[in-house]
Amino acid sequence: MTERATKMIVVLICMACAACSPPCGEETVESDGVCVPKYPKRTCAPSTVEQNGECTAAFPKRDCGDSTVELEGKCVVDSKHGICATGTTLRGGSCVRAELQQVSLPFPAGTEVTISQTVFGLTHSDSDANRYAVDFPVPEGSKIVAAKGGTVWRVKEDSSTGCGDTSCASQANFVVVDHGDASFGYYYHLKLNGALVKAGDTVCKGQAIGLSGNTGWSTGPHLHFAVSSPLGESLPLAFDELSDDAIAGPHYASQNKDPGVCTETYSYSTCPADLFRYLGVVLDPGLPCSVADYDVTYKASGQLLVQGAQGFVAVRNAFGQWLDLCGKGDSSGRFAVDFAWVRSVHKDRSALVVAAADTECQIFQGTETWVEIILR
Repeated sequence: MTERATKMIVVLICMACAACSPPCGEETVESDGVCVPKYPKRTCAPSTVEQNGECTAAFPKRDCGDSTVELEGKCVVDSKHGICATGTTLRGGSCVRAELQQVSLPFPAGTEVTISQTVFGLTHSDSDANRYAVDFPVPEGSKIVAAKGGTVWRVKEDSSTGCGDTSCASQANFVVVDHGDASFGYYYHLKLNGALVKAGDTVCKGQAIGLSGNTGWSTGPHLHFAVSSPLGESLPLAFDELSDDAIAGPHYASQNKDPGVCTETYSYSTCPADLFRYLGVVLDPGLPCSVADYDVTYKASGQLLVQGAQGFVAVRNAFGQWLDLCGKGDSSGRFAVDFAWVRSVHKDRSALVVAAADTECQIFQGTETWVEIILR
């Protein structure tokens, strides 16, 4: 047999074998009649996969915001200590409680102050409203500045009296600032005519807002300062000037500089989604939690956490009566209730509660907390 004939026979045999062999997959090739990987095997890092012989991201790329990083296709908090746990957030490179309020000392830069009462120290006062409040003993007439920027929510400055028991509590002068993030700064016991701002003013951190005094439930000149939720519960504080918790006794120097001209803008707070979770609802964004307008229809909507419940909204009128409205939830537990603050039956202040209710429009538990609403 000639050499040419031999080669032809080999070719025909190979073609027959190829016709009988199953085709190789996309990522493989035939080698000596066997399908082998097209690319060399790679050991890829977590959150990556091998693709065409290269390690690529297992999830689509995301542009994450400040202090966050992409992890498995999601934006999560970045920290030198790792990913922050649920209920915490990154501040200053560390994971801290999400409710922790970062503020500056409420005195002009360079002012040296001490603390007379701090966390859980105000045992003579309502625990929820004051458990995280701080008292600064300062001479009457001391300048008070905003610990955090916002919009002035309420002001009282017409009192000249005070005493050491609850009978004088309503006599305290104060300034309250809505920070726009569902937190409110309370500055209490100001002197007569001691407010340097009025309701509706925008204030920046470090801007003068009042003069300290001794009005209301007070046993001596001091500033009572707290940051509270829309339900009036005080929140834990972290002062910029302090490397650790605020404690009574040491002297602290304020670094809260006056900005000169305040160019910031703030909006009035809306209710956080979980504000009324304890009453069985998770709210949609947009419900006013600070200031509302007369005769405007608002919608309270969200998710009911009680199967078969109704959505419940209650607002307080000028006579101290609660006006209740209910709206049935759909098959998925979604609810929506339209309501309004009518000028003819409401004064300049009202209150708001949203909850889950039974088929008779009765909420499943009582509550002594509500959101105070200023009407305009």
